[in-house]
Amino acid sequence: MNSGLMFLDCPAYLDRAGAQRCGLPAEVRCRFVMESTDRPLDSAMIRCPAGHWFTGALESLTRTTEPGPPLPGRHDSRAPADGVVAVLLLAELLCGAGLAARGVVERCRLAAWDAEWRAIGPQWGGRP
Repeated sequence: MNSGLMFLDCPAYLDRAGAQRCGLPAEVRCRFVMESTDRPLDSAMIRCPAGHWFTGALESLTRTTEPGPPLPGRHDSRAPADGVVAVLLLAELLCGAGLAARGVVERCRLAAWDAEWRAIGPQWGGRP
């Protein structure tokens, strides 16, 4: 008889979308055979350190399938809000850049006007 400990990866999902699994090593607490209409199934009761318990056929407890594509009509509810925030931030950045560029152009224009006025002003006012 094999008295060694047996561990499986915990199959518990950590989020509602089914994108991330617990994956902690789950101890096999007991093994038994379940009768089914097809054939007897080697089964086990497992528990991981996070407190997840599972009882079932070993082939279903060790299945490593990736989550499928999202169901039609389901979406991440934060995505539209994140998009709106991104657009507003981009608009604010572009507006700030436009104001900064306008300020630079305005300063250059006023400096040129001031230099021209210093040269022409005394002649126009009739003062030497």
